[in-house]
Parts: sequence; C-alpha cells; structure tokens
Amino acid sequence: MAQVPTQEIMTTNDIIKYCGPVFYRRGYQYVKEGRVKALAPGSPDPFLYQARVRGTESYLVSLFYGGDGRFMSSHCECPAFPAHGVCKHIAAVLIERAEPPANSPPQNISSPHPAQSSPTSRTTARFLDVFRVPRSPALSNSSKEILRLEYLIGVAESGSATVFTLEMKIGTDKRLYIVPKVPEFLREVRDGAVHTFSKLFTYDPRAHTFEPSDRKVLEILFQALDHSLFYTQTQQNTNYQSYRYNFYGTRARSDRTMSLPPFIWQQLASVLPEVRAFWSRNPVLPVRISKSSIPLLFKLEETKAPSSPTSADKSYVLSYEKPKLKVLPLYGSAVREPDIYLISRRQADLLHQILAIPSSSKAVKIPLESREMEDVVTEVLPQLDGLGQLRLSPDIASVIVSEPLKPRVYLDWDGEGIEAQLHFVYGSTIIVAGDPSSGASSSQIIRRDRVEEARITSRLIDAGFHQDESRFVLTEDEAIYQFMSETLEELTHEMDVRVSELFDPVHHVSSSPKVRMDMDPEHSWLEVSFEWGDLEEDDILAVLRALKEKRRYHRLTNGQFLPLEEAGFEAAQKVLEELDIDPDDLNGSGTTVPALRAVPLVDPSHPYQTQWELGKSLRRWLDDLRHPDNLDVAAPASLTAKLRNYQVTGFLWMKMLSRYGFGGILADDMGLGKTLQSITYLLSERESKNWENPALIVAPASLIYNWHREFEMFAPTLKTQVMAGDPKERQQMLEEAKNNGIDVLITSYPLLRRDLAYYRQHTFHAVIFDEAQTLKNAGTQAAQAAYQIKSSHRFALTGTPMENRLTDLWSIFRAVFPELLGSHKKFSQTTPDQLRKQVRPFILRRLKQDVLKDLPEKIESVETTELTREQKSIYLAYLEKVQADTQSDLARDGFQKSRIKILAALTRLRQICCHPALFMDNYQGTSAKMDLLLELVEESLESDHRLLIFSQFTSMLKMIAQNFDDRGWSYFYLDGDTPVNERLQLVSRFNQGERSAFLISLKAGGTGLNLTGADTVILYDLWWNPAVESQAADRAHRIGQKKVVQVMRLITQGTIEEKIYALQRKKQDLVDQVIRSQGEDIPSITEEDIRQILQLS
Repeated sequence: MAQVPTQEIMTTNDIIKYCGPVFYRRGYQYVKEGRVKALAPGSPDPFLYQARVRGTESYLVSLFYGGDGRFMSSHCECPAFPAHGVCKHIAAVLIERAEPPANSPPQNISSPHPAQSSPTSRTTARFLDVFRVPRSPALSNSSKEILRLEYLIGVAESGSATVFTLEMKIGTDKRLYIVPKVPEFLREVRDGAVHTFSKLFTYDPRAHTFEPSDRKVLEILFQALDHSLFYTQTQQNTNYQSYRYNFYGTRARSDRTMSLPPFIWQQLASVLPEVRAFWSRNPVLPVRISKSSIPLLFKLEETKAPSSPTSADKSYVLSYEKPKLKVLPLYGSAVREPDIYLISRRQADLLHQILAIPSSSKAVKIPLESREMEDVVTEVLPQLDGLGQLRLSPDIASVIVSEPLKPRVYLDWDGEGIEAQLHFVYGSTIIVAGDPSSGASSSQIIRRDRVEEARITSRLIDAGFHQDESRFVLTEDEAIYQFMSETLEELTHEMDVRVSELFDPVHHVSSSPKVRMDMDPEHSWLEVSFEWGDLEEDDILAVLRALKEKRRYHRLTNGQFLPLEEAGFEAAQKVLEELDIDPDDLNGSGTTVPALRAVPLVDPSHPYQTQWELGKSLRRWLDDLRHPDNLDVAAPASLTAKLRNYQVTGFLWMKMLSRYGFGGILADDMGLGKTLQSITYLLSERESKNWENPALIVAPASLIYNWHREFEMFAPTLKTQVMAGDPKERQQMLEEAKNNGIDVLITSYPLLRRDLAYYRQHTFHAVIFDEAQTLKNAGTQAAQAAYQIKSSHRFALTGTPMENRLTDLWSIFRAVFPELLGSHKKFSQTTPDQLRKQVRPFILRRLKQDVLKDLPEKIESVETTELTREQKSIYLAYLEKVQADTQSDLARDGFQKSRIKILAALTRLRQICCHPALFMDNYQGTSAKMDLLLELVEESLESDHRLLIFSQFTSMLKMIAQNFDDRGWSYFYLDGDTPVNERLQLVSRFNQGERSAFLISLKAGGTGLNLTGADTVILYDLWWNPAVESQAADRAHRIGQKKVVQVMRLITQGTIEEKIYALQRKKQDLVDQVIRSQGEDIPSITEEDIRQILQLS
C-alpha cells in the first residue's frame, strides 16, 4: 500500500506572502477569536484539508495539496474569494495550521517585503495567468490516479427539435459522484482547475487522470465548449460564472444535463463503444451503437383488385409497420434503446417524415397504380432499401429491369442546322427523351437513372439545342461551329454518338491555303496572291472578309462550315492583317499593295515566313534590308578619308535605302562620324549617272561652316555653297546653284524657315537634316518647313532620335520617310513592339563601345558640395515659397496650365544652387558650387588637363569667365552670340593646343562641335534631359580622342539638383528604347516628377 504523503504546514512568512498583510491581520484576529473549526480530522483524502470559518456566515475553506504533500491552492465560499483569489478566511485556516503556531502577528507586516503578496502582485499574477496556455493536466499521461467516468445519454425535445443530452458521473471504483454542472466541469478539466464534489472527493488535475478512451471523449466535448452557438454565459450575484447550454433558443432542463451539439455527434458516437455509456432513463442499460439495419420492413406487393373500379391496370401496395423509434434528423440517427442507429442526415429526415405519415393503425399502406410504378422503382425503392429492409413480391421482382443506363444520340444534318434525337438505353429497352409513349412494355418496370438522364439532356441544352418534344434542334451558326469543333468530341467520351450519311456540317479544303508574294521590277509594289484549294469563287471574298474579322469559321454558300483556325488560314489572316489588305480590293484571288507594307517580314524571326511563298525579287529586297553591308558598291575613289568598317556599313545602308526610295535616320552615337558617312554617300551619288539636282544639308547655324570644312577635307571634288548673306543673295544662290555646278547647298534651320518659299520651288537629289532632334516637335516652324522640302532621297542625322516621347520619332520620320509611320492617329495606335519592327531597317544606330574598341574610356562622376550658410538661407526661403505656390497652383489650375510657371520657379531654385547672384542683383556672398569649380579647375590645370566647361546660363558662364580673368587663366568662350564663322576658328585653335579651357553655352555648343583637344568635361548645372548632357560630354569623347575623358557633374546636396539627377536616371537609355529593343514611351517631365522634386504630398 502506498504511503500517504504528509500535508505541508506553512510558516508565518509563507502565509503572509500567499495572503498579503491585510488578509493575514484579519485572519489572525479570527484565529484569536476562535472562529476556525477543522472538519473531519484524519480525512482519508490526503490531498484535501477543510475547515469552517465563522464570519458573517459560516464559510467552507478548502486547502489542496499535491501528490508530494506540497500546498497547491485554496478555495473559499465567501463573496470576496472570486475577486481576490484569496481571503481572510483562508488566511485564518492557514494560520491555525502554522508551524510554529502564530501566537502574535509579526511586527513588520505593515511594511511587507517586496516578495510578499499584495493586491498589485496578485493582479499581476492573475494577468499573466490569462496568457498561459492551459496544459490540460487531466489529459496527460502519468502515474496519477485514474478516475472513472460514466456518461448518461438521453433523448429530449428542445423546441421543435429532438436532441441528444449528456449527464456525467465521476469518481473512483468505490464511489461515483454526479457532475452537477457538466459545462462548468468540462471547462475546469480543460483549463486544469480543481473541482470539489464533496468533503470526501475533490478532482485535482495534479493528482488525477483519465483512461485514454475517456480522454478522447473529453477532447470531443471540449469542442462544444468553444462553439458560441450552443452556450450562453450568465453572471450571478456570487460572482461565479455558470454556463447553461442553449440549443436553438431552448434552455436545458437542469445544469447537470447538457444538450449535445450535432456537429460533435458523429465523432462522439464513434468513441462511445469504448467507454462506460448508459441511458439516462435506465442508468444500468449500456448504450449500443448498432451496426445492423433499422428494424423497419418495407413490402411492395401486387394487389388482386385494381386501385379504382374504372381501371383495368394492375394495382400495388407499399406497406410498413411503424417501429418504436425516436428519429433525430439533426444528428443523422435513430434510437430504440439500447440501440442507436447511425444513418445519414438525408436518411434521418426521410425516416422522420415516413414515420410521421398518419395512419389508422400501426401498419401504413400506400396504394399505387401501374403508371406510378416506374417512379416508385426509380426514386423510392433505392432509398427505402438503404433505410431498412425491402421485400418485393416475386411477381414484381420478376418484371423490374435493373440495367445500367447507356445513353445514345443520333445526329442528322439538313443543310440548315443539326437535328438530334436522344435515347436512354436500359438493356433491350429504349426510352426516347421527350417521348412519353416510348419505353418499357406493360410487362416491365424500368429502374431509371434520372440524375444521369438529366445530366445528359442538359449537355445538349447547354450546347444550344432547342428541344421540340423528342427532337433537339441546333440552328445558330456560332453554336453549330462550337458543337462541331469541341462539344461533339467531348460527347463521344460520354455516350454512343451515331450520325446519318448526310451528316457533314464541316467542309475541309482539299489542300491547305497558300499565300504567294513578290516584288514588282521597280520594287514599288508588293504582289500578293492566294490559292484556296477547292473553294468556289463565290466563297473566296467572303472567306477573306471572315479572316480579316478574325472569325473562327465561315459558313459557305452550301451551308457547310469552313474552319478558319487551321495553320494555312491563320497564315492568310496574318497577311491581311500585317499588309493591311482590304478584301474588297482583291481582283480575283490577288492584289497589289505598296512595297513598304512588307517591312515586318524583314524580321528573320517572323513566324509566317515558312508558310508564305516569297518570290526571288522579294527575297532579295528583304536580304538587302537585313544586310545592307552586302551591297556590291565601293566607296568613292575620290574620298580622301579612310573609312572604318562600321562607317562603310553606314554608307552602304544609305545607298541601299536610296536604291529602294526609302529614307532613314542615321542615329550613331555622338563622335562616330555621321558627317563623314553622309559625305561619302553624297559623293557616291554624285559620281553616279543619275545626279541631276544638288543636295541640301540643313543643320544648326553653329554647324554650317563645320559641314563646309568637312566637305573640303574629305570630298574636295564636290562643290559646296553655304547659304549666307541677305535674303536676295540667298535666293540668287539657290536659283543659280544648278547652273553654277553647285553639288551641295548648306543652310541652317532658321534660314530654311525664312527662305521656305524659295526652297519649295526646287527639288533636290537628296536632303540631309543634321542634329534632327531639332525636328522632334511637329508643330514647330522648323519641322513644318522640313516637311515641305521636295527631294528624291531623305536622311536625318542625330545622336538622339527622340528625347522625351515616341512622338519625337514620328516627327523626324515625317521629315525623311513620311510613308513609313503614316498619320499621327495611326502611329498612336501602334504598339511599341510593332513600332520597333516597323522602324528597325530604317534606323541605324551603333554605340561607341560596340564599334570603337580603341576609343579611350569615358569616366563619369558626380561632385557634390553643400550650400554656403548664406546661400542655403536664400534657397530654403525661396523653396518654401515655391512649394506653397505650386501646391496652390496645382490644386486650382491643374498641372498643364501651371506647368510653365512651375518650371520657371524651378529654374530660379537651380540658379540659386549655381550662384545666388543669378537670382539676386545685390548678392555679395559666395557660391559653394563656384568654389568647387575653381578648386577642380585649379587641380586640373596643375595636372596639364584641358577642360570644357558647360552651363545653360550664359550669365553664369560670364561669372565663371570673370573668375578665370581674376586668376589669370586663359580660356576660349562660346555662346549664342558668338558669330557662326568664328566658331570653327575657336574650335580649331583649341584643338591645336591653344589655351587650356573652353567655356561653352550648353545650347550653343552642346552639339556638332569636335573638341577632342579636351580630356576633361565639367557640367556646371544639370539639364532636364540627360541626352543633352551626353551630347555635350561627347564633344571630347569621339573619334580622334587619345586620352581618357573625365566627365564631372556638379551637384549641391539637399537641393532639387539631387532630385533632378534622380529624374535623369529614370530617363537613362531613352534614345535606345525603340531603336534597340524596348519600344516603351518615356514621358517628359510630369506632375509626379514635380511633386517628387519639390517633395509635395
């Protein structure tokens, strides 16, 4: 026999720590007054000590001890205990048992030790207990005492429902105790709490456990506790929380009875055979989960007399006796104690209704007629058979046909639509859908699969068939094609499909359609023809229209359907789409379209080239566009320059486009010799036999003399004329050019605009627009003038074929090849990918790093500095004003109306960053950026570097020049006021080594100049578009440069310059978006950009 542990006797300090000083003092007073009376000394329960304490009333105090005798917890019946978890009555009992006996209260209890319990510490402990995960000690496996559980199952009416109920008993083998409040007890077991049943028995999870099967039941019952639908919580005056089960709004008959929610029943029923479960009405009668069928016999018999005096048909009767069963539809169960029958919810509901049918006796008899028997056999008997026992009389069993359904459909074609007839085949019996007269003979009863019959019928209805009694008719074109192309194949896997000899709705051409294309001898027109196999001539045009409309089929004049999704038709459809052919323009089976429409075929990856037959002339044309360097043309012998390989390719590319009457954009990186390639092309053209009119070069005013000098250097045999002087002189030059043997006229964009009336009267052999980004805006006078120049051949030169938008590209092509991209409306509807394919043969762009392997490196860096204190004060004050004004302008007028004003304000801020003197007339302070520039220049000059310094503000350049003068630094200066004829002299002198610095206006000298004498480029202020800055930097980084080029951008920290630089990075690679791969539009500065720059919300 196990030794009973000795219960722990607490010391005075332990009691104070547990109860706190206030309760300790009051408890001590109760002990002194003799209010404590121990109960049942020598109690057989080693885990419990109880006493009564006389206060306002007599309260029972329970002390609980663990298996090792250690004090664990306590409980009191008084109202104070639930609120505090301890009270003076508990303190009194503990003091009564204290060791040594407490004869007097300790002197220091008024100032308890921090470790002692206090209201605050008890509150903290209770707060932490809320978050501790319950360990359900009752459900853990250990050597604890195993308690015995019994479950009493009952059936009760709860409103309109019948429910299962549960009562419980708990205890040891000697004695069981009724659980007075089942939900409360379950909650305490789950949470690991102590529950007292009597003086002799207290459930303590630290000392007790349950059988594994009981633990399964408890876990299932715990689920019911968490289901808010089934429980309500009430608060009583004693501060205890009690729980009453509330199922469908009806309270259980008492706290000891708990209604079981249906959602746990199937789980619970599967475990009940493993535990001690009895019926509540007869606690010694075990609950039995029956595996046998419900004691219910259904009999179907043929009666001797007809069901009515006028009927000649046979009659039948279905009978059954009502058993003593309680049906619980919500639980899918039926009960006849001691048995519980587990059935489905549907069966339980069916059984409930069957037993509810009124009858005058215990037996129920349902009379039936012959016409009802098929429904009974099909719908009723299968369900009754699974519910109870089914007995058929021999004469009925012999006529029932129980064969599987084999659906069959017959299809016919009448030239207008499809007709179908649906058969349901059961063995040798055929039932025609929609024909009530078909089916079994009077001697048979068919057990039909109505669910499958309905599904099969809905397949035809869903396919678009209209049912007309026993006929299913399909007449709508789209539905017929869908049925033939997809649904029919699916039906063959679901049923027996049979077709008539005339069923032929689909026409398949004898051979796949073929497309043939070739160029005419002049390469102006593309000839396209189609071969259509055995199609009638009357159908060809209609088929082409259907292809153009991207239809999946075409219905021929004979009513048949022609599928247009096969590879041959898809290729024909692609021809119509890509070549923009209107079927109405076809003459018979062919047509001609402008040759330019064949450009998409240049792409070697075009998927339809293998399906189209291309003629010899067209293949040659495509090969030339793909590989212009294969052109058999030599560079002019009189050219005095040695061309690099890529320059030869550029020259041949221009020759190839000229041969076919196309224009193009030579978009090589800056510094790769676009001017030389153009001169080579013009020289080659001049030496050919078909040169009749002079060529025209249009360039920025700063570059016209540069062109003149380049012609003199590389093509001295060409006679050039710079268009200068007054209007009359220029007119005379133009009128006499041909007679004077002038080969090339060179003019500027401003003069072209002024002299346009004269130029419109002449036709040129070729026109070349240099720095063609000048034409990026179609609305400018320069662009409008360029569009009106008449010329046999047209080219544009630019390092940046577009600066901000794809519209820029359209505008430039309008000047050199207007037929390529068509109207602006058509262009705007073109996808980036389509645009890339369209322009690829007509833009030639090479980058320096790709073709000049020997070109020195270009190193780019950002040099930053902080504003001076005075400069920063001015900047922040003006920034605050700009932010407020911009926010107001955007809200009031919107971005488009405020754009100019906002950009002007941003320019002011940028000027403050450069030097406040640009912004304030009386500013006498310094500029951090100017100081940085002077330091960089001084270091560079000391290291024998030669510099280009760019600024967009001419007043800034003049300030820089003044600082250079003050330091005795020599320099050249170029801005918009520098005469055109002097610019080349300045460039030449600088490249020959004269002076070490060149101050240049970004607008005036950022393009066209060759300044390879410099090896350092300083961009004093930032421009919105990074392409403009790159052009400026490449004045030095180009052919002829022998040194590494250092490019430095000066930026002030914490200002909008940093924001602008970030914006530049977003627009990086803008030039190559369409030319190289992406084709994605990059907008100019937007409202979002402005908000980011000014940090607006």
